[in-house]
Amino acid sequence: MSDDSKAVRRSVHDQVRDHLHEEIRSGRYVPGKSLPSERELSTRLNVSRNSLRQALASLEAIGVVQTRHGSGVYLRAAPSDDAVVRVADVLLNSDRSLENVVEARLAIEPFIAGVAAERHTAENLRLLEESIETSYESARSDGSPRRTGFHSCIAEMSGNPVFGGIVRSLLIGSRGAPRMAAADPGQRQVWLNDHEHIFEAVGDRDAKAAQRLMTTHLTGVLRTALLAQDLRTIEEDDSASIEN
Repeated sequence: MSDDSKAVRRSVHDQVRDHLHEEIRSGRYVPGKSLPSERELSTRLNVSRNSLRQALASLEAIGVVQTRHGSGVYLRAAPSDDAVVRVADVLLNSDRSLENVVEARLAIEPFIAGVAAERHTAENLRLLEESIETSYESARSDGSPRRTGFHSCIAEMSGNPVFGGIVRSLLIGSRGAPRMAAADPGQRQVWLNDHEHIFEAVGDRDAKAAQRLMTTHLTGVLRTALLAQDLRTIEEDDSASIEN
């Protein structure tokens, strides 16, 4: 199969993400400054706002941009390097399920949370608290969870840039999880509570508690992914029965 035929199957938001990232690398946008508004970008790129938002969420997950609630999307002063994006591309374009990616996160992130509890700084903790506040603001405003950088912050608090790159890449692969939570307000609240408990354990420098709470949190995310997969299978079976 040619490269052209593979490119055709890439989703619109992946193409928008790649285009924006190339513009960022070319110096079109100034680090630390806001990107153009959603309306301006969607009009210029001739895409829907939904596709644009998904593209921006992917860029935020790998640390290229940062969403400031009520203010806009800003280019980070020190965006992620290309290695993170290459790993993310492998995850996005390989034959993997959301379950696979969340399972990988479950194997990695609890350990990282424990390291973060031992090594974090006061500034790290402040940024983590801000990410939680942004999550609650998003839920109150429109009920939809957004990438607020909580898990990326935890990885950065470890002081190990390799952890940061791995987690940001995995976050792109599991971006379907927030959409699942949006359909269930109860589940969304559980995840928000999980984040608060993890924050408290990290702040207390309780590595064991941070590991345990992150494990519990991601186990819940994995359970949600498996349930969604089962529901899709049932819907497909029902559809096939109707057609037959």
